[in-house]
Amino acid sequence: MDGGVEEDTRAVKQLTWQPSEDQPADYDTVFAALSAHPSRQELLLSAAGWGMIKVWDVNTGSCTTTITGFDLRACDALWAGDSKVVATGYSPEDLMFHILRWDLGGGGCVPLPALVTKATGSDSGLKNGSRLACSSDGHLVAANAWPRSCNVLLWDTRTGNELSHVFKDDDGEKDGGYSAVALDGSGRIAASLDPLTGTLRTWDMRTGRLLARVGGLCQGERASLELNDAGTAALCCIGDAYADEDQSRGGVYDLVLGRWASSWKEWDGRPLGICGTRDFGSVALWHDDGSASVWRAS
Repeated sequence: MDGGVEEDTRAVKQLTWQPSEDQPADYDTVFAALSAHPSRQELLLSAAGWGMIKVWDVNTGSCTTTITGFDLRACDALWAGDSKVVATGYSPEDLMFHILRWDLGGGGCVPLPALVTKATGSDSGLKNGSRLACSSDGHLVAANAWPRSCNVLLWDTRTGNELSHVFKDDDGEKDGGYSAVALDGSGRIAASLDPLTGTLRTWDMRTGRLLARVGGLCQGERASLELNDAGTAALCCIGDAYADEDQSRGGVYDLVLGRWASSWKEWDGRPLGICGTRDFGSVALWHDDGSASVWRAS
């Protein structure tokens, strides 16, 4: 498969999160999200549910950057291009949902204009369970409207313009909305994951046409989903800690060959989430004990 990954992988690093002293007592999962840098295998971006974003050097296990000066809950964060970071969450200060951005280029941390700031109960569709996705150049950022919605929100980071796409399957199959969305490198192909059926769908963002449907992959409300640059493979998993063992599956699914290229059942533990570089040559999984396992293609 072009742009795919080798089937054999090996763990190379184990990161341990050191919670801050002011961590809220009701946050027992120290990683809310991880994001692998699109091209630099040594960099990981992490977000804590109480609003802390850090950049890690996998080779040394050390934190190189901490993003401060904001207050978001149920935070999701990811790399949007080589130097920019985007995060979303709910602020208890102003009762608003935010999508914030920073530029980490040049060794600094420069705030960029927010993509969205909307009050709770607005028609923005952003919820605490919304997950982010972006194109490889960071020009397009997407989020799933949650819960039980087929609406995908899309922003052009160059103009700040917001678009909205409603992707509905017309085959009559029951659709539980999308627990996660993903974009290919160009932003022309979107992927969605249905929490009720575990169905992975890919869509043409320009026409809204359904391109592919694969049932029974990862069933659960807490999920991770990414596409490779070509849109030919999906990295996905269910992150529900109490899900049935036979449904706790994830890994790299080859959309061209219609089979798993690698599965997390070949890996250790039951991770809460998964992320990878754009070619899936490096994959990271995070766990409820505050650790992150990093795997690289052999």
